[in-house]
Amino acid sequence: MNLKKIVIGLASLVGACSSQPTASPVQAQETQSQVVWQNVTAHEFIFDDKPDGKKVLNAVKKTLTPAQKVYLRFKFGNLAFVQIETPPDAQTLDANGSSYWLAVSVDEPNPMVKLPNAELFKQFSAAVRPNADAMKLDRRVNTMLLLALGNNHYITKAEDKKLAPLWTESTAGLSLEFYRRVSSGTMAPVLEKCTMTVDDKQNFQLQCTPATSQAE
Repeated sequence: MNLKKIVIGLASLVGACSSQPTASPVQAQETQSQVVWQNVTAHEFIFDDKPDGKKVLNAVKKTLTPAQKVYLRFKFGNLAFVQIETPPDAQTLDANGSSYWLAVSVDEPNPMVKLPNAELFKQFSAAVRPNADAMKLDRRVNTMLLLALGNNHYITKAEDKKLAPLWTESTAGLSLEFYRRVSSGTMAPVLEKCTMTVDDKQNFQLQCTPATSQAE
């Protein structure tokens, strides 16, 4: 794939849905950071004892507090996907802490961007959709959600076959159906059914509604 310089834009993080249907369009904001993403669909794992992993870890750790932890997850081409975990604040009632994802170039000076990111989503979507079956379903769903929403909260086929994601490409565009569990405060997690639609310009809309049963 040809090199493509993209201006990184931070998109608003999409939070958990309420009990009412929600819709979330892509909204990018321009920044001065730039990255060149090569071989967008070439998936590999990345390890902290290998040269690429060491470079990414060193670059990311410079941006973190001592308490935060960084985990290398995987990469596509020269772009590594990294999860950052922040421990809970002892002064609050938050017992779980928080986490977020970064996309980090393995090429020095290792530019990085916090996910979600509209332009990276568009580039990945455009690359994977013409031959989607060449990539494992969970791998493409996981990456699409990270780039679009900043999290990979969905129920995989391995977790529940009845709630496995459904990827359907038609003349109207891509329809990605998936289930997820969301919670609010001390409430028990609620099962939601979500549909992400993607048009021919790689713009997406997300709509989630409470799932009345696991059979729908």
